[in-house]
Amino acid sequence: MSDCLVPMVQALVDDVIAGPCVALQVRGSSAGAVDHATAAASLIAEFRELCGPSDSEIARALRKNSLRAKFGVDKVCSVCALFQTITIH
Repeated sequence: MSDCLVPMVQALVDDVIAGPCVALQVRGSSAGAVDHATAAASLIAEFRELCGPSDSEIARALRKNSLRAKFGVDKVCSVCALFQTITIH
């Protein structure tokens, strides 16, 4: 990991543990999808679209209705931290 990335990661961890946190499991239907992997990729793309750009200031300029634009503060306090794990049954 580069030296410039380590402080950013530490700042993100500090923000997450600083107060209350809500965890969401986002699930979707595969109806109409070619396969489960395609459905999962589509769901992830839709959720990323809802969250908006990772920098809240950029989100306010480009995606005014995104969660980060409405509720984020900056790159660190950006409201949404997205971690993806795809489970295909």
